[in-house]
Amino acid sequence: MAVSARSAELEAAIVADPDDASAYLVYADWLQARGDPRGELVVVQHALETAQGPEWAKLRIRERELLTEHGEHLLGPVAAPRYWRNFDWRRGFVDRMHAAFVLDEGEQLIAHPSLAFVRAVSNVEFPPIREAAPPLLNELAIEYEAPRRVLTQPRLRHLASTNHAWASGVAQAHDLANLETSSLETLAFRGDLELLQDLSSCPFPNLRVLRTACYDEEDIDEVLAFLLSTPHAELDLRLCAAEASTRLAMLDDVQARRRIHALRLDDTDLGTLQRLRTQLRRLELLELSGIRDRAAAIIAELPVAPRLAHLVLEDELSDPEAVAALVMSPYAATLRTLTLRIRDRVAMAGLSRGCFAALRVLDIDWQDLAPSDAAALSDAFPSVEEVIVDDFRLSTISDCPLASSVQTLTIQTSGGAMSVDRWFTREIEKFRSLRVLRLTGGPVLTPAAFETLAGLRVTVELAPNVPPLTSEV
Repeated sequence: MAVSARSAELEAAIVADPDDASAYLVYADWLQARGDPRGELVVVQHALETAQGPEWAKLRIRERELLTEHGEHLLGPVAAPRYWRNFDWRRGFVDRMHAAFVLDEGEQLIAHPSLAFVRAVSNVEFPPIREAAPPLLNELAIEYEAPRRVLTQPRLRHLASTNHAWASGVAQAHDLANLETSSLETLAFRGDLELLQDLSSCPFPNLRVLRTACYDEEDIDEVLAFLLSTPHAELDLRLCAAEASTRLAMLDDVQARRRIHALRLDDTDLGTLQRLRTQLRRLELLELSGIRDRAAAIIAELPVAPRLAHLVLEDELSDPEAVAALVMSPYAATLRTLTLRIRDRVAMAGLSRGCFAALRVLDIDWQDLAPSDAAALSDAFPSVEEVIVDDFRLSTISDCPLASSVQTLTIQTSGGAMSVDRWFTREIEKFRSLRVLRLTGGPVLTPAAFETLAGLRVTVELAPNVPPLTSEV
């Protein structure tokens, strides 16, 4: 196994200015002089930040070789390739990570040199994080119970509690006082009423997004009290309550309604939407699920929201009347992103009767799309710049005239081996205006695949495996 080397002085220089590439490169020279393969990994990953074409492919292949050959040195007890999707690297060190799968070895991993500059950790217990105190940690999703003092971490900007309980015991007064200078910008939680009761009188000067779910009226009361105590925060709200009266208790509060930035409704009912007709001044994203049997009526009752730009319809639209309602909606002319699940050809063809003139990002399930349907969709979406498609439906959209105007193509993979061959190249070349090809889902790419991708006249991006907490907003 390679020799492991660390320099507290050089790491301190990186912590002082994490965006300064020169500090990493100085450390890389120091590491290489001592036989530590991390030094070369730093150099390779730094070069990848600007490399293109054949040079990009060469570096990607070398990066994979280093991670494979020196995996145990670079990741300790979780070096197996099957775990690679749980890590995103930056300049030789782990930048983002999922930790749920290594809870048994958590203390070993969290103190590993590779995590010296980790900035985001999700699904982890708090104690090993507290012990290691990663100096650059600014995004944390906590699994299981955690003490309230996690909120006082000095660099923390985004925090999520992913369970339904907050650890017992009231936070110390001096801990809560520290929240007056908190850097927290996003706070996400699920049913942590004790947390809100503790914090409703503590100002968060930088809090901008409060993301939560409401299940009953007690949740609603606490969320409202906390929201009104943080004057700069907008609300990203998921309403999960089964009782319509509980939903309306939240939506009837005018001050709260005016602060809703994103609204996600489970088992959407017509009465709730009708109550939302006005005063959603800040609403930018609306996500509806559970609408399958009432889709036409519900879409016809979309609320009046002058800023609404993102619409997500989770259920498959098989009713042509529902598609017609969407086409006739006033938002058809103003939406910038649209997520739909349409597999019925008749319903799909119904989209062509409208014009989504402002739409830039389109995510549709393209199953069984006939050429005639595809041609009609091109007229319905004249300004689309990005299309999101599953890898096994690539040919469906590539043969569509809409492909000629697409500038960014996002291909979602299942995380397995992705076939990047001559057929793939031919399909990509049909996107004549394409500038960026983005691959998501942690595809497994062979050296030959990297070389093929490098031959495309586009910028190839491998999306992070670990999504940021703020990605939904």
